Amino acid sequence: MADLPPATTEQIRTTWTNFADYYGVHFQKMTNQVYNSVLYSLDLQTLPEGGTVLETACGAGEGLATLSRHAPHARISALDLSPRMVEMSQALLSGVSSIVEIKEGDNEHLPFPDASFNRYISNLSLHIVADTDAMLREARRVLVTSEDSNNPSIAVFSVWGRKENSSFFTLMPKVVSSLGISTADTTRSSFHLGGDLNALRKRAIDAGFKSALAYYHTSVFTPMTAEAFAAVMLNSPRTQQDLEKGGEEMKKKITETLLAEAQAIIDSGSPICWENAVLVAFA
Repeated sequence: MADLPPATTEQIRTTWTNFADYYGVHFQKMTNQVYNSVLYSLDLQTLPEGGTVLETACGAGEGLATLSRHAPHARISALDLSPRMVEMSQALLSGVSSIVEIKEGDNEHLPFPDASFNRYISNLSLHIVADTDAMLREARRVLVTSEDSNNPSIAVFSVWGRKENSSFFTLMPKVVSSLGISTADTTRSSFHLGGDLNALRKRAIDAGFKSALAYYHTSVFTPMTAEAFAAVMLNSPRTQQDLEKGGEEMKKKITETLLAEAQAIIDSGSPICWENAVLVAFA
């Protein structure tokens, strides 16, 4: 089967604007776990007073708030493609002195001059954008080229990891499919980058970075109960359409099957997890 196309920029903007409020309440605590790992890879301790940081795809702003606490000496700019996400971030970060601006923007066409920033961070966006390599090239373009090998400019990205290690996102589609409900994808899988760390590193080098490292990070769903997981998945706007296809009886079957599958994972001694790949690129 031919590879599916990526979502367009407008599709991505619409999807995340519609999903923003539910994400802020129910999914952000998972993405925050990834963010913390990504953040420490930025090596903010070596960022000088007044050093500049850009966060792209800042989402609802909790990660950005964490960044501002770890780098109160920095000048931080942020953007997101979704106007609703920008509103949420602006509301959360209002009055934080290190935040220079939060605005709408496209990761593939950054509204900043060359060599504007010492650090760049983008949590869980590189696998979503229509053109991965364009986003990497733009990140490299806006980073200062460091002449000090002991204090390079750094860009850090995270993407979805390996599908087989990510029950948080694979369990619901598995259950729906097992009950005969068609969920044929129309756009590229979000797992398309995270399966090969060497290939991910190479893309960064090809985009102009001097060197790159990559590693895996695992986030854990909490509370660690099947009931809590099922509630988040079943009430997500992204699954409501699938649930409506089969009527009330099918909803009941989906609920029962999802609970049983989630409980089986927990009974095996493992939490429900989501693996991510982290790319650290040096300029």
